[in-house]
Amino acid sequence: TRKIGERRVGNKFRPGKVKRLDWNYHSFSLIERSFWPKTFAITFILAEKDHGGLSSFLQNLWLHVRVAVYIAIKKAADEAGKAIAAFLELPEIGPIIGKALSTVIRKIVDLALGWIFKLFGDEIFAPRTLEVTIPSRNWRFGPVLWGSMPSLFSWIYTERFTGFGGIYDLRCQWELYS
Repeated sequence: TRKIGERRVGNKFRPGKVKRLDWNYHSFSLIERSFWPKTFAITFILAEKDHGGLSSFLQNLWLHVRVAVYIAIKKAADEAGKAIAAFLELPEIGPIIGKALSTVIRKIVDLALGWIFKLFGDEIFAPRTLEVTIPSRNWRFGPVLWGSMPSLFSWIYTERFTGFGGIYDLRCQWELYS
């Protein structure tokens, strides 16, 4: 198993428009091991990267600063709890008020950040895996057209990704070459 880097299709998709990309997405070696049959698979994970990956940046930033933010919230809430308790002339309830304020403020911060992450988030479709089994070294794909000869090219697969306000068709095929 090997991770294949992401490919950027582009932006500015318009309804009804088609982008055709002629990519050799990945190559597998038929001579890597001597046993037959060989099965190859590739998994496509389609994602709309909205706002240039801003959500990922914000989430990583939050992971680095959240402890300091939570500590600052606790300190401010403790001070506010003491002030409220002093105003009410009930100093013994200051820590209780501070803890309650800290809990509520943290929850509000977490909810607000969750909403922001989702707003700027990327839409990730369910993965699709295409697989082919090559029975022998000299094997060819069956005729692609009725009456044609066996081919170095497979038939064309169409995988439809639907969601997030769009329909995306991924058309691909396997090719045998040396």
